[in-house]
Amino acid sequence: MCAELIGTAFADRLYKKEYEMIQENILELVKYGLSTGLVDPEDKVYTINRLLELFQVDEIEDAVFEKVENLPVWTQEEAEGKLEGILAEMMDYAYENGLMAENSIVYKDLFDTKIMGCLVPEPSSVRKTFRDLYEHTSPLAATDYFYKLSCDSNYIRRQRIKKDRKWTTDTEFGTLDITINLSKPEKDPKAIAAAKMQKQSAYPKCQLCKENEGYAGRVNHPARQNHRIIPLTINHSDWFFQYSPYVYYNEHCIVFNSKHTPMKIERATFGKLENIRMKRHLSMPTPITSLITPSLPLQEREETSSNWIWCCVTISPQRSIRWESIIPMQSCIISKKRISA
Repeated sequence: MCAELIGTAFADRLYKKEYEMIQENILELVKYGLSTGLVDPEDKVYTINRLLELFQVDEIEDAVFEKVENLPVWTQEEAEGKLEGILAEMMDYAYENGLMAENSIVYKDLFDTKIMGCLVPEPSSVRKTFRDLYEHTSPLAATDYFYKLSCDSNYIRRQRIKKDRKWTTDTEFGTLDITINLSKPEKDPKAIAAAKMQKQSAYPKCQLCKENEGYAGRVNHPARQNHRIIPLTINHSDWFFQYSPYVYYNEHCIVFNSKHTPMKIERATFGKLENIRMKRHLSMPTPITSLITPSLPLQEREETSSNWIWCCVTISPQRSIRWESIIPMQSCIISKKRISA
């Protein structure tokens, strides 16, 4: 009998500690949002309550609230360094309390994206801020804001990007930048098996469709609650602008059609590139890069961009491209050089 009472008392203390820890994690995550500018101070209480609902917690105890409120102010850099640890503890709690199905990378990515989605402003708010900065400050200020938001929201996972390997080598054509992307996680066997068993869905039609914005995801499709896109008009048609979560090169971004259409490279494609102008700080090397890598599983008409200097291109080992035969692209490609196969 005594052993049972001792065991019950220990379990109660453990539960209380976990309960206080998740409250602390919630407040710390909101503090992260406030420190990075992801959460507006006026939305602080609202964001706390959204996270309480997600974790099925009824309250924030006064002692816990006071403890976190008394922490020193975090700089942007300090906040970035704390995010991974906060999310890890939150996901441990979620798994132990039945809120997350499996304790594996696929399920963790689905759940921590759901967590971060509670902090990200609604699409209309993000687009309004982008437009205001673009029109009243500069296009550079607008894209800087959007890129920072994409990182602060953990859509672009800073800690994973740091694992990528990058180096340069000198060639007869100039300095060549080489990258090995290690930030895209490998799926675990359980997730692969679960994906095979899952009912096939045509929504969203692919990972580039506009319907991904805010989508909860599933084991065979990434969660995107923390994902935002910016509308563009190109040649009188509706397109969208977003950053790539995998950052194959500096500020890797994508411009994609509002309609799910087959990828096609034609003369009109270069005309569209001419209409994509974020001033001179973004270059638009695609569709050339798409021609270099035709095996990419792209189902959407997509153009890739970056804050980078591009000096290519070779279409294939047998065929090179002549710049004089291309429609002038002004600042779309800000540095160019003909390379023969």
